[in-house]
Amino acid sequence: MHSEVLPSVSPSSGPPRIAPPKRAAAPLGPGPASLSEWIAAGDSLRARGRIGEALSAYEQARALVPGHALPFTRDACLRLEELLGPAPSPVATAPSSARVQMSNLGANGRYGNQLLQYAFLILYARRHGLIAEVPDWIGRHVFGFADPLPSRTRPVISENDLDLLGALRGEVVPAPRDCDLSGYFCADTRLWGPVATDFRRLFAEPVAQIRRRLESALAHLHARGRTLVAVHLRRGDFGYGRFWIAPAGWYLDWLRRLWRDLPDPVLYVATDDPQAAEPFREFQPLLSRDFDAGPDPLPLLLDHFLLARASHLAISNSSFSFTAAMLNDNLKVAVRPHPDARQLVAFDPWASPVLLDAARVSPWIAGTDRASTGAMGPDQCVVHYGSHCAGWTHQVRAHFPTLRVHELSEGESLDDWRAAQGVDIIHHLGLGDEVSFATFVASARESLASASIEMLHLGSSRADVAEQAAGCGFAVHAVHANGAVRLAVATPRTRVTGIKPDAVFSDRPALSNTRTGERPAFLVASLFTPSHRALAERLAGSLSAFGVPFALFEVPTVHDSISPRGTPDPAFTKASFVRCMLDRHHIPVLYVDCDCVLRSEPRLLRSLVDSGCEFAVYNWLADPYTDGFAPVAMTGADGRIVTPTNRFYRYAVGIDAFAPTQLICSGATQFYADTAAARGLLDTWSAVISEHPGVPDDPCLDVAFNFRTPSAQLPRYSWLDKAYARYLYWIYARPVIDHPQMPAGPRQQSEAAREFSRRPRYRTELAEIRSEPRLLPRDCIIDTQERRLLRLTSTPGESRIQAADAGPLLHELFLDQ
Repeated sequence: MHSEVLPSVSPSSGPPRIAPPKRAAAPLGPGPASLSEWIAAGDSLRARGRIGEALSAYEQARALVPGHALPFTRDACLRLEELLGPAPSPVATAPSSARVQMSNLGANGRYGNQLLQYAFLILYARRHGLIAEVPDWIGRHVFGFADPLPSRTRPVISENDLDLLGALRGEVVPAPRDCDLSGYFCADTRLWGPVATDFRRLFAEPVAQIRRRLESALAHLHARGRTLVAVHLRRGDFGYGRFWIAPAGWYLDWLRRLWRDLPDPVLYVATDDPQAAEPFREFQPLLSRDFDAGPDPLPLLLDHFLLARASHLAISNSSFSFTAAMLNDNLKVAVRPHPDARQLVAFDPWASPVLLDAARVSPWIAGTDRASTGAMGPDQCVVHYGSHCAGWTHQVRAHFPTLRVHELSEGESLDDWRAAQGVDIIHHLGLGDEVSFATFVASARESLASASIEMLHLGSSRADVAEQAAGCGFAVHAVHANGAVRLAVATPRTRVTGIKPDAVFSDRPALSNTRTGERPAFLVASLFTPSHRALAERLAGSLSAFGVPFALFEVPTVHDSISPRGTPDPAFTKASFVRCMLDRHHIPVLYVDCDCVLRSEPRLLRSLVDSGCEFAVYNWLADPYTDGFAPVAMTGADGRIVTPTNRFYRYAVGIDAFAPTQLICSGATQFYADTAAARGLLDTWSAVISEHPGVPDDPCLDVAFNFRTPSAQLPRYSWLDKAYARYLYWIYARPVIDHPQMPAGPRQQSEAAREFSRRPRYRTELAEIRSEPRLLPRDCIIDTQERRLLRLTSTPGESRIQAADAGPLLHELFLDQ
């Protein structure tokens, strides 16, 4: 048996949060967690002829980093090879010849970018008498290119370090040679020099099998109309940084002005989202799906081919359609969206920058600088309501190039958009000055009433926002430090106050088995959002089965220390919730995450109450055995993945430090007594969370316990057995309170969170290295089906890693709860 595609998991500096192994479409099973590992897995499978599994691996890589070029390139090349046969063999060249290469072709941008990069390299090599070397890329298969592969590693010269376009024009002496050129070459195309004819000739002739399909579609279009008008609408991976999306209205305005004067026009819409063509129904557009384009990536090639043949062309802010315009020698009218003009404007594809960036900035209350750099985060949902390409939108994108800003036009329903997109919380919404407040409220009444818009950013003309809000039945709920506001329904039923936690949580829990006037020995409490109701009901059912009293509260959101998509409102922290439960019921409270399940009677809880314990949680530093194990994929002698895919486990995480007076917690379950000391710890925990926005609450509790609370004021504490906070990677622990899934992977951190993570979380001088023997060896694979331990070995001269039998598994495992 062979080890294959092992997960890359290592202990972290904080309480270990194990990323579950990413799962590909069947039959890959668990696999790597990074893009490069999925690419490597796909390459390995492709080399062994397992094409379907290789494509699944590339799809997993694409899902991890949407828009990344390398998965696209690998996937497209493999699909074309399967469809057309192998690409031409690279030509042989004299070893002594001077050359130039572009080793990252295929990894820096997708189809349009790759055409620009390849054309630059070939035209550069021709001008300076060099041999051009390139890796496998889509052009080998589409155009039958047979350039030699990179022969060896060469020094890299980037367009950021040298004027490479100047070198193409012959203005850099000496011109670099025997090097590896790198760049996007998306500057103003005038800088390329007089190369338009040579550029077009490079990509004039696709291979015969592809050309026949493309020309058939073109003939069908011309049968529908003499004048081909083409529009490119890129949607799927756009909406962030400089890759902004122009609204359909700009294109419709242009078409309506143009259409009636064209002789027998026909419209083709090239898009990665067919729904984007719906507003164009009045022009009866055709899309790639209306032709026999064939499997991927042929529809993409058809889009580009037809854009390059249209006489009237409207592009997106995208190198894909811009390069089509560069190739188009039939072009009479070319227009593009302009972010400052907010309409389509004419352009010359050989005298314009490939991409347009906005230059215009509008004044906003308190400025967007503080709003963007302070309160916003890359994982948050950000929306602008009003004109597309507004100054607020541009400034936010400038601060967060990877943050997607969604844009809705005036009149669109924000409530409907939230429902269609499955968005629980909009963290920031910029409202355009041109939108009447009443129009906005009408489109977002449900979102405002349910406190689903955290911050509303308003232009300087909204100084009378309180009066405008009151006229629509809302009140200004809070003014944030960055000048943004939050609205609430202007009635006594306002759901969110942002000040007093007791007003946040209803007097009547959504799920409960306690009766009015009843005073149990303790109460299990949890909070959940509507999207987690099914999990909360599962928890409630398991608690009822053992007669455990509980009160589970539905809330519109949770704090961002619990979920990166949560709210900054401190009322929604676990600390505030537990404090509210103590103040309301005056009995000990066991907080439990809503995605947990009670598996057996929790006898320990009665012992905690009877012993006078004031605080209890699972503590990694006090547990003799912390090792956790994650599933790993294995292949058999036939090269196929062994099933079931969760049969094998491998060591993934553990903490070797032992310091039972210090705390590194996993806070899925936490016990607090109704005492001043327990309340004091909760208040300190709340303060640490407030001081460190974006930091998860577990490390904040560690700091509150280890550093911020004097020992004399600490509550009487006890540490929960892992059975009462059992995560799936503790496969050897019989669960009482079970978290049936692997913990969520580490979330993307803000700079403030990264700075926090660099600080110590406990007093290391109080720790020692644990000496207890391990329950299970870290260097073995656990075969849970055969109950054997397997040790990985390698044979000299062989690339495969063998998994040799290392003895029986003597411990009971708990995997099927």
